[in-house]
Amino acid sequence: MNNPEENILKWRFDVSTFRLIGRELITDRITALFELVKNCYDANAQNVNVEFYNVGTKNPNSKIIIRDDGLGMTLSDIKDKWMVVGTASKRKELYSPEPYKRRYVGEKGIGRFAVDKLGK
Repeated sequence: MNNPEENILKWRFDVSTFRLIGRELITDRITALFELVKNCYDANAQNVNVEFYNVGTKNPNSKIIIRDDGLGMTLSDIKDKWMVVGTASKRKELYSPEPYKRRYVGEKGIGRFAVDKLGK
């Protein structure tokens, strides 16, 4: 008997697709950093601290640390929003939760791939 599940086609992506998104859609390192800070804003952070260590050197221990006091994500948020490339969640919910009700600045769902532009 023919199983209808076998006739359903689903998109699949190789990990290189995510690198491509990060490197091609995020045009430079400044934009990449800005995308990550926008994520902090969208998480209702009041404070964002960006620290640079040995950036611009050949030191293998160079790093950028971004810390914020924004709202974290639930497992459901991670599964249904963060793990879905290009999710429309911020287009459906235009404003962040109370108490700030900020208009979301992230809109394409690709900011998380900015780290690929910054790392090796």
